[in-house]
Amino acid sequence: MVSAEPLLSDVPATFASASPLAGPSPKKARLELPGASTAIDWERHLTQEAKLRTQPTLRKLVTGSASLPGVVGLHGGLPHPSIFPLEGITLNLKGGATLRINDPQTVTAAQQYNMTMQGYDPLRQWVKAHTNAQHHPPASGKHDVLITNGSNHTLEVLLAMLVGPGGCLLCEEFTYPHVVESVGIPLGIRLHGVAMDADGLQPDSLRQVLQGVKDSGAALPKVLYTIPTGQNPTGAIASLERKKAVYQICQQEDIIILEDDPYYYLQFSTGPGEQPGLQSLEPSYLSMDVDGRVARLDTFSKFLVPGLRLGWLTAHPTLLMKCCVTIQGATVGPPGISQVITAELMMHWDKKHELEAQMKHIQDAIVGELADAGIIVLPGRVGHFQGPCPPGGCPCIRMSYSRATDAELEKGITMLARILESEAWHKRLHLAPEQLATARVPPKTMRL
Repeated sequence: MVSAEPLLSDVPATFASASPLAGPSPKKARLELPGASTAIDWERHLTQEAKLRTQPTLRKLVTGSASLPGVVGLHGGLPHPSIFPLEGITLNLKGGATLRINDPQTVTAAQQYNMTMQGYDPLRQWVKAHTNAQHHPPASGKHDVLITNGSNHTLEVLLAMLVGPGGCLLCEEFTYPHVVESVGIPLGIRLHGVAMDADGLQPDSLRQVLQGVKDSGAALPKVLYTIPTGQNPTGAIASLERKKAVYQICQQEDIIILEDDPYYYLQFSTGPGEQPGLQSLEPSYLSMDVDGRVARLDTFSKFLVPGLRLGWLTAHPTLLMKCCVTIQGATVGPPGISQVITAELMMHWDKKHELEAQMKHIQDAIVGELADAGIIVLPGRVGHFQGPCPPGGCPCIRMSYSRATDAELEKGITMLARILESEAWHKRLHLAPEQLATARVPPKTMRL
C-alpha cells in the first residue's frame, strides 16, 4: 500500500558517519522562520493528469503484500530469486577499502523489481534521517521523501503534476537549459523569467513579474522553479535574506517552490584551503518551509556517482504520492542495484570526504588561474528563459571544470583567455588589457 510517513523527528546517532560528505554533523543556529503557516489548496495546484494519477492495481498488490509473511504471490511477474545470477556484490573502492554485500536478502533486493513504492527502505531511511538533520523541515507531517531516478526525470514529473502542457512557470531569467529546451518548449509551457544577481532571485522583480501577469489578465503562475546554489548557468548563490523574501511572496500568492539544488554539497564559501563540512551550508528553502509548499530535489550525481542515476525528492505527502505513482508507472522506480550500492556506500564508506577535497582543490586552482588571466567566466545564453538565443544575447559563458586535471585546467584557461581577449573584449567590449584585471568573478559564484 502507498503510505506517506512524515520525516523522522529523531535522528540516529550514526548520522554523522552517514552524511553525504564527511565533516562534523550540522550544528546550525536556529533559523528564524518567515512567518505563520498558510494553507495550500492542492485541488488548485494539481493538474488534471495529477488528479487522475492513482497507484496501479498490480503495483498495489505487489508492494502491499511484499512484506506479508506466508503469502504465495501469483499476482505479479516477479522472477524467483533462485534464478538471479549474483550471489554477492564486492565493491573495490579507492584507497584500498572493500565493501562486500553478501546478505541474501540485500543481494536479492538489488536484482528484483522495486518492492516498495518510495524506494529501497535502508536508503530511504538514510535519506530521511539526513534530510531531517541537515534541513530541519519545520512543518510536522508536511514533508516526506521519495527515492527517484535522478533530478531530471523528477523535475519532468513535478512539472507534469503542477504545470502541465500550456501552463506557466516562474523561473530565474537564466535557468537550467533542460527546463527550457526539453520541457518548456516541447510542452508549450510559458516561462516567466525573474531577474537575479549574485545573491539570487530579486524579490522586487518577482513581484513585478507577478503584477505584470495579473495586469494582463492571464493565469497567474502557480509554481516557481529555482536553483539556489551554484545556479545553472550563472553560478549565483541565493542569500538567506533573499530566500526568506521569496518564500514570503510565494506564501502570499500561494506558489509552490521547486528547489532544485544539485550543487548544495559542493559549495565552498570560506576561502581557499578550507573544507568546513555540512555545518557551514546555507539554510535551504526546505528549512523554512512552514507550509509544505517546497518540493526539494537532491541528487547523488554531483557528490557520488552520476552513473547510478539516483536522487531523492522531499515534498508534501499529497504531491509526493502523485509523483511516486507517476514514476512507478513510467519506470517502476529506480534500479534496485543502484539503490543497494548507494545505501551501502553512504552507510559504511568512510572516504566520502575525498570528493569534497578534490572539488575544493579544483575550485582553488580555477579561481587562481582566472585571476591571473584577468577574465570573467560565467554561464551562457543557452539557459535564457526565452530560449537559447535571447534578444540582445548574453555577455557570459558557462565553463565546467569538474573533470579536468590541473594541467588541463591551466592549458584550457590560457587558451580561453587568449580567445576572449582577442575576440570578445577588444573587438566588442573595447576593454584594454589593463582593464581586464578588474573584471573578476567572486569565488563563491564559481560552479561546476
